[in-house]
Amino acid sequence: NIIDEPIFERIKGKREPSTVAILKSLIKEDFKILELGACYGYFTIIMSKMLGELGQIISIECLPRNFKIFKNNIKINNLSNVKALNYFISSQKKTDVYFKKNSTNPYELINKIKNSNFDSIDDKQNNDSDKVETIELSKLCNDNKFIPNLIFMDVEGFEVDIIEELSNNFLKNNKPIILFEIHNDYYDKRKNLEFIKLILAKNNYTYRQIDQNLLCYIK
Repeated sequence: NIIDEPIFERIKGKREPSTVAILKSLIKEDFKILELGACYGYFTIIMSKMLGELGQIISIECLPRNFKIFKNNIKINNLSNVKALNYFISSQKKTDVYFKKNSTNPYELINKIKNSNFDSIDDKQNNDSDKVETIELSKLCNDNKFIPNLIFMDVEGFEVDIIEELSNNFLKNNKPIILFEIHNDYYDKRKNLEFIKLILAKNNYTYRQIDQNLLCYIK
């Protein structure tokens, strides 16, 4: 297979330098980090090596093909402080989603969800699909008895859904730093970046946009 530019940048350690710089300025050795949208584990590896013996990462990747590569990268790099999980994070009631087998990105599913009610998606598992369980982020944290210092996500627009759910069930008692990549093309007219900022402000967060990232923290 041809190695495309994003993968080449990951191999060379030059992918998204501003995001790497932000992470290096934030992370402390004892941090507990919740990573959403790990892909192949580029940022996971960087963050893991910044942590000390008390630090820990729970890292979520939804695409089964990417998750398999990710798990192998964890093993190759001996990342003993990383727990990898294969879930689709959502506050919706649907229990499973289906990706075309060997899909490398979630955009087809995203478009289906954008163009229909989430619960009405009638995908069924077959020989050409991979099933992935959905889970609420607050439930995932509770099940794993994991209270993160940092939530770091690149989830192609689903940060709206995630932050809204966290506001209802999590942010009242926990105030992690939140860092996410902005995806204006995937927001709708009502639930957009300004909607996210309003939720954050109601929870006493302030924020700074740094390139395509929004860094959110308690005032």
